[in-house]
Amino acid sequence: MALQDAFVSDALPTPDDKAAAGGRVAGGNGPVIDQGEAIVERLRAGELPQMVDWFDPALLAKVGVRSIISATLGSYSDQRLIQAATDMASEAELKSRYDYSGSGNPGDVVPADADGAVWIDYIADLGDGFESTYAMAYLMASDTLKVRGEANPLPAGQLLVMGGDQVYPDATKQEYHARLRDPYDWAFATDEPRRKLFAIPGNHDWYDGLSSFSALFCSARDRISCGLGTQIGGWRCHQHRSYFAIKLPHNWWIWGPDIQLADNLDDSQRDYFDLMADQTQAGDNILLCLAEPSWLHDNYDNMHEISMLARKRGAKICAVIAGDWHHYSRYTCDELGIQFITCGGGGAFAHSTHGLKWKLALNWATPTGGPRTASPDDSEAFNRLEKTIIAPGGTDFTQHPAGADDGEVKGTTEPKPITDVEAIPGRRLKALRKEQIQSAAYNCHATAIYPAQWKSRLISLRNLWLPFHNRRFAVLVGIVYFVYAWVWAAADPRQSPIMKKLDADIAHAETTALRAVATADQRVKSLVDQKQRLAAAATPPSLADTEKIDADLARAEKAQAAAQRRLAAARERQLSVLGDDERKLLAKFGDRMNDIVTDATMGLGAKAAALVKVMVSTSLAYILDPLAFFAAAESSPMFSFLLIGLWAALIWYVELPATWLGKIGKVLIGTAHFAAHVLALLVVSWMANGTSTPLAALLAKAAPDGSLLPDIFRVAWNLVTTLVFGGLLGGLILGLYWTLTCARCNMHTGDAFGALGIRNYKSFLRIKLEHDRATIYAIALDKVPGPTGWRWKLKDGETRPEHNPQIMPKKPFDPHLIEEPIRIDVATVSP
Repeated sequence: MALQDAFVSDALPTPDDKAAAGGRVAGGNGPVIDQGEAIVERLRAGELPQMVDWFDPALLAKVGVRSIISATLGSYSDQRLIQAATDMASEAELKSRYDYSGSGNPGDVVPADADGAVWIDYIADLGDGFESTYAMAYLMASDTLKVRGEANPLPAGQLLVMGGDQVYPDATKQEYHARLRDPYDWAFATDEPRRKLFAIPGNHDWYDGLSSFSALFCSARDRISCGLGTQIGGWRCHQHRSYFAIKLPHNWWIWGPDIQLADNLDDSQRDYFDLMADQTQAGDNILLCLAEPSWLHDNYDNMHEISMLARKRGAKICAVIAGDWHHYSRYTCDELGIQFITCGGGGAFAHSTHGLKWKLALNWATPTGGPRTASPDDSEAFNRLEKTIIAPGGTDFTQHPAGADDGEVKGTTEPKPITDVEAIPGRRLKALRKEQIQSAAYNCHATAIYPAQWKSRLISLRNLWLPFHNRRFAVLVGIVYFVYAWVWAAADPRQSPIMKKLDADIAHAETTALRAVATADQRVKSLVDQKQRLAAAATPPSLADTEKIDADLARAEKAQAAAQRRLAAARERQLSVLGDDERKLLAKFGDRMNDIVTDATMGLGAKAAALVKVMVSTSLAYILDPLAFFAAAESSPMFSFLLIGLWAALIWYVELPATWLGKIGKVLIGTAHFAAHVLALLVVSWMANGTSTPLAALLAKAAPDGSLLPDIFRVAWNLVTTLVFGGLLGGLILGLYWTLTCARCNMHTGDAFGALGIRNYKSFLRIKLEHDRATIYAIALDKVPGPTGWRWKLKDGETRPEHNPQIMPKKPFDPHLIEEPIRIDVATVSP
């Protein structure tokens, strides 16, 4: 009992918490003593987790590294195999472990309501911002929940299934504690957790190889726990592995496979579900919970596998439920009678919905009613997959069921090789190679999408203000602009210090050539005048004098021609660096700026206004001169490399299919995006350099002779100006790109909505299970209070809710049904 008390107290406040809360601590069902004041103060001070800023540069790097490590090393240290190896349960124990139907241990029966119905909750994609996660835990914790659209309050789910991605941005013990356990502990404070909790890992739970997930949710497996799992609020974790099959009253099952690592069922998991499938029979009904909605992807391998395993003895799958996409949608197939529900609104940022189709083709392996056979109507790949799941004599499935539309074929796009092992009679079947399986498709239609698609498009417009609500990302964009502006300034022949030195040398050579031409012209003129005087003299010149003058004149003319050629070469070199128009414009601009700076009659404010006026009135012909731009790219390999890299990256980034039309679209859209950033780069660079020169000149007048302050100021000013305006313009361009492509073309919806971090539009499922019927209530909360929308004090005459929340919303929540209750009559569901 002491050990049990130790585990129960795990969720209670520590002495430090008591001190922080002024000695007021929640204590089960005892007096209303809470630490809510401290929680509210921390929330308003920004000390509690806020919605993850997915475009924080540091977070991007961190998550990227963890994703690479998880992808490369995860398969070499598969935590699922470790879980199975350390789970010492026998097959008999596995069969009865999660039997809450009453046929096993009577103490493990899930409590039913007065009518005998069993209630369960499903929530997915939680553990993000505190407010959104806490709000959903608050709603589920209440013993009864009044929902707009339903006349009677709904009883609380006595079993909670978390459908994946229990924490963001990555799985660590600290993140689980701050973003999941704290909100749930504070929303449902008790020392007697009576509700059960099971969780399916998502890709974010796998970022540390599932270690933290296993330690939190699968602790019942540990010997020291004596089978008593971790308490999270009013719920107790009961699972031993990252997957489970739960048997409930009225012949209902909940299956939760773990397919996140390489999207495959490992051998131990396959063995487990094969064993669980042996416990099913005709008349049993299954709710299948997946980590992602395969029906919205092209990858059907695992849904084929687990669905055929579940139905191999005649059980029916009545609904397939998944998270991963942070919105709600339901697709139904009238012919199958099966509901396909995405509900990922447990706390993470809201995803878009306007890209969802109202009709889709769904692949679904269908039993034929006979024993398994390698049907010639099915592909070799499908028959091979079926052979790994169904033993000889078992239920036969086909990928070409009657009534399916062969014209709408969809299949997996990612073949995943696994060890090819033939099944041995008497042993459990092992996985074979996975290949692309193209199944005939059923036509499905959406019955509800939340939030509404028109609202989703309007929400995407918020990206027009991208740099203002993603400031750290704007700084990153500004740094990128600074690097490009720096290289551009070094390469631009009109502003590069190297090119300016070259221009000065050419100008000196021109001056020298001009002087030589002038000297040669003067020499020739002098000799011509001398020759004319001799010819006009009364006494004819001697032959020697005439020959000498002619020779001197020839040499002078030769020198004159050479000087003129040098002058022409100098001018040609000068024009190759700066054309006449650019030179005149730059000289005019520089003269005007210097005149303003050196004007002693103008005050500082007047000078600043005049400088801005000159900057604004300067012709864009200088900024957008293509000759200078291409000359810079030609003279600087680094600048060329950066431009080509940016252009290629923006083309690659465009989300279009890999068809020839899609490739053309990628080039066109990516090039337009590239051109917008280049234009902004030129403007920002011109602003930085155009303002730094006169300001540095002003500083030079006040600084001592030979001081480095003007040069330091010029560099610092360029850096700050480029960071600020580059981040602003670059962020606005990217936000405009996301807005246009997301709202109009359904591209980059994940990035566009991830950048917004919307805490509203949350949802979860409350499911009522009866004999031969299931009723699913899709419950939504449109608005989640912000940091100032919570209180800890009770109002006059108010009593604290039975789940003993530490803080409450200032304005009562208004949960509502997304659609009419979904009633599934088992008799209408196809096997």
